[in-house]
Amino acid sequence: ASEEKNALEKKEIQKEKRLKKRLARISFYSLAHKQVEEGIYLMKTANQQINEHEQYRYFNLAIQAFRKAIRLLEKTQDYLDSKDQQIIEKQIQQIQGYIKTCLMDRPQILQEEYLKQ
Repeated sequence: ASEEKNALEKKEIQKEKRLKKRLARISFYSLAHKQVEEGIYLMKTANQQINEHEQYRYFNLAIQAFRKAIRLLEKTQDYLDSKDQQIIEKQIQQIQGYIKTCLMDRPQILQEEYLKQ
């Protein structure tokens, strides 16, 4: 009887671990998704700015949001199988594309000013 009880306890523990992993994966993923949305919003806001300093600031905020999203997606990879990891890697590449766009669209004159500081 005690062997059955131990086996049941082990099953419950494994079930709980799987559930915790699943919850962690979902929460990291949804946080990453929100960061991407915020980054895209900041990019659009940057493009609407007339003042170059404001443009630069918004592009930098967008880049920060995208980088945070990538870090969150990388955390989800600990909980995924290889097929899902490939999907996450594609999403990371897409976000890296957004970052490149921000870097290219940022006012270049200001970039030199900021580097001097």
